[in-house]
Amino acid sequence: MLERGFFMARPREFDEDEVLDRALELFFRKGYEATSVQDLVEATGLARASLYGAFGDKQALYIRLLDRYLSKTPPLDALLDENLPPREALAGLLRAWVQATCPSKGPRGCFLQLAVNQQDDVPFARQRLEERSRHLQARLESFLAAAQRRGEIGSERSPEALAHLLLVFQQGVAASARSGPCTPRLTEAAEALLTLIFSPAPAASSPQGRRKQQV
Repeated sequence: MLERGFFMARPREFDEDEVLDRALELFFRKGYEATSVQDLVEATGLARASLYGAFGDKQALYIRLLDRYLSKTPPLDALLDENLPPREALAGLLRAWVQATCPSKGPRGCFLQLAVNQQDDVPFARQRLEERSRHLQARLESFLAAAQRRGEIGSERSPEALAHLLLVFQQGVAASARSGPCTPRLTEAAEALLTLIFSPAPAASSPQGRRKQQV
């Protein structure tokens, strides 16, 4: 028997992961600004008080979803294993990007990029994206430079430019996944990108070769 003045907390009567998945799909579809608390109430099936009690206000819920989404992102350092042949390691990274944006169920694309590409441009999401992009750019440059020193990538290539090209590909994958084409076509595009990175650059003797040499 509980002492007077002490109460046992009531257990939550909902599946938290299911509620978060429904909220994520709603934000994917409508964006941050266009999604109202009432929209969230209807999508999740929770009463307004329960929603606030479990997750806080709309911004707190959105940040919770961002952090949860990012926690499921494939670990970059594990994928870019320098003990593997560089092309194999990079192929694994591109494959993981494609699979992450083309799930078998749920919304397609990248939730973080979507948050900053929509008209509302959520500031706290932009900060996270910029931080991740800087880390990814630096890690890719280091990886590509190491591959270049081992002779796997031509000495005329720029690791910085190639790293930026990979970032552009990642953003393009997310956009393409949302607009329709998914795993097969994006996998073909990834293979073409790998061929570009690991093939010798065109000779600089012709005007066309000189223009492409800086890639």
